[in-house]
Amino acid sequence: MNRMRTESRQAPVVSTILVLTNESDTTASMVIEALVNHGAVVAQVDTGDFPQRWTVTGRIDSAGAWRGALVGPDVQVDLESVTAIYYRRPSRYRVAAGVSPADRRFAEAEAHHGVGGLLSCLPCRWVSHPARIADASAKPGQLRLAAACGLRVPETLITSLPEQVREFVTEIDGPVVYKPMSPGALRASNTPRAVYATLLDPATVEEWLDPEALGVTANQFQRYIGDKDADLRVTAVGERLFPVAIRARTPAARVGWRRDYDSLDYEVLRCLMMSPPGCGPTSRRLVWRSPRLTWFGPPPASTTSWRPTRTASGGGSPMSLTSPSPRRWLTCSWAGSLRDDHSTARDGHRVAGPRHNVSRNRR
Repeated sequence: MNRMRTESRQAPVVSTILVLTNESDTTASMVIEALVNHGAVVAQVDTGDFPQRWTVTGRIDSAGAWRGALVGPDVQVDLESVTAIYYRRPSRYRVAAGVSPADRRFAEAEAHHGVGGLLSCLPCRWVSHPARIADASAKPGQLRLAAACGLRVPETLITSLPEQVREFVTEIDGPVVYKPMSPGALRASNTPRAVYATLLDPATVEEWLDPEALGVTANQFQRYIGDKDADLRVTAVGERLFPVAIRARTPAARVGWRRDYDSLDYEVLRCLMMSPPGCGPTSRRLVWRSPRLTWFGPPPASTTSWRPTRTASGGGSPMSLTSPSPRRWLTCSWAGSLRDDHSTARDGHRVAGPRHNVSRNRR
């Protein structure tokens, strides 16, 4: 059932932040709350509700500007008013029942190119643009870019051949971990299951070398970084960085912290950015400070998982492991920092003043 939450104030609506996500997205709800507290006008829309719950109209003028609106019982957004789009987890476009499979595929493709294409070309800030998310999601490219930025990366193998895995494990001569390259979710007998990072036991590694299992798809294996202080989740929003250290208290969570959330401790780190005279943005260095951790490293992009490794002197250096989806802002309770600071809508301008309204298009 559709619900709308509207909070009105006397200040006029000047611009709109459009949030594209599903109705059960708690992370987006926290961000929306923070934006509203700073006086922003926020409209939440799920693409899965098009065209059942809302419609779209767009016309391009001779100057090349698109004009139109998203209209429904719970939302009305003028395209010209959209100054920022927060792309989180919208549902897939859905066509009404009774349509043939072939017609359904065509209609969903047209919705994707029509609505998605219309929104993607609006002159506004995206957090983050779907095309950028797709580019940033490729694990091989993440490792290459991290190495180019000066970060150490673990030895990594991607293959479907058992003999390559056997050779890799022999060369590493140490712990090796299997890591899925996609979100790692699968469904068996209508029951969703997660595929976690898994530590390979050298004594039983042959069990992983079944050609029929490995040959089904590409598989990623990495040197396991066990001598670590923490896993770092670093989120970049423009030029601002929000690092959180994640420390695991169980062996399973140390391999993959998603396995045991109850054993995790979080620490918000202070991040200082330094840029030597005459150096460009790519030469900037960061220093992270906490009571238990101090080390240097280059700045990340989007949301990045780093692992600081210990040295003999007790210090550490960062090792880049992966770059999760940039849509994930809130790793833990440091979401409060969004409320305590000014939010950015576009081009660094602050959104200030009294709360305006929030409209949410929900199923």
